[in-house]
Amino acid sequence: MAEGDTFFHTPSFASKLKHDILRRFLGPAFRVMAAGTGLEVVWADLLAGRGVYEDGTPASPMIAAHLAEEQAASPLRRVLCFNVERSRRHFDALTFNLRGMPEGMVLNRQGDWRLHLDELRDLLENRAGIIFMDPYGLGIDLSEIVDLIAEIGQRPRDLILRLDMQTLQRIVGAKRRHDEERASAAVYGGDIGMPVKEDFRTADRTLGGVWWRRYIVDGALPEAAFAPLIAEYCHLLESLGIDQGPRRKTAAVPIPFKLSGDTFYYLILVTRSGKAITLFSDAIEGAFGVAYRAGEPTSGDAIPRSNGLLFEELRPATLTYDGRQQELLALMEGEALSFVQRRPWGATFQEVHEEMAREHLGLFNGTHLRALVKRLRIRGAIETDTTAVSGHTRLRSTRPQQENAIG
Repeated sequence: MAEGDTFFHTPSFASKLKHDILRRFLGPAFRVMAAGTGLEVVWADLLAGRGVYEDGTPASPMIAAHLAEEQAASPLRRVLCFNVERSRRHFDALTFNLRGMPEGMVLNRQGDWRLHLDELRDLLENRAGIIFMDPYGLGIDLSEIVDLIAEIGQRPRDLILRLDMQTLQRIVGAKRRHDEERASAAVYGGDIGMPVKEDFRTADRTLGGVWWRRYIVDGALPEAAFAPLIAEYCHLLESLGIDQGPRRKTAAVPIPFKLSGDTFYYLILVTRSGKAITLFSDAIEGAFGVAYRAGEPTSGDAIPRSNGLLFEELRPATLTYDGRQQELLALMEGEALSFVQRRPWGATFQEVHEEMAREHLGLFNGTHLRALVKRLRIRGAIETDTTAVSGHTRLRSTRPQQENAIG
């Protein structure tokens, strides 16, 4: 979290949205990870902030602590929250705000995250883990976390990154201004010997190379470049340090300044688990769904653009968020059927869910998909096979592909 004087007074729209996504994701993720591994789970927030806003709104450390407390009441393994905050003032507030948590459930540490990395590694040695970090906010070089990323796929680890696109745009803009100053100095006899500022050094280190610069257009980083830039960054995270073994999976969602505004930053999940991808997608849909429904336009108003996350086109004002979603689900019905048909051995519901989440991240949830599958089964387009050797119920197509078109 940032350290601005007013940052912790009350959460911004972007912060509320991020925290709602985390809350919806972490609860199920803690349960699934604990049940699937039989291990305790570590939640590590490496830029924790104060834990609670001054208006009383919970931030990520408090949200995670409450979810850990809920899980402690279940027969599943416990969750241990490990928070690092470099500011002494914010750390003192963090400690105070989390003082009511059960003993041993929350560990708070003050100082640079690097000072506590060895302790975190020790905690993760025989536990599963989800690590949350802000590379720009922490000044992290990608090379510094290669080992943590490399463990994803080999060990039960997930990583959630907050990648600040506003900062990246500002860096590119500063570089353009500095270049213009040097060009002006050369023309008008100024100090052309002024040092060349290494504006991109931080970005190069954070993103793991100069590859991202190809997305700069006329000295600026346009919003239209964000999606392909993030896609390439995700590919880098998926393949980093992998010689053999399972490949990692990533999912990235843009968080806007406001619902109809430009992108502020991306939340990026790096995981080995297809289940984590679907939990993340469901969490995004839940958080954005609440935000969009709360901002539904009044009659006669135009529906604001959705930042490319939900639906690219402007729609008539009569079509609500749920109406637009139903249009998408109608298209997804054919896509899900095609996916099952292409697999002679069939597909589990989870495999269909993961495939659809990769195509339509955050635009639907598991309940929508179960209803969709039920409709296909009633129509006779698919059937359920409970005799699979794996023990998992599989969905199989009942018709050749040419007969599977949706009318």
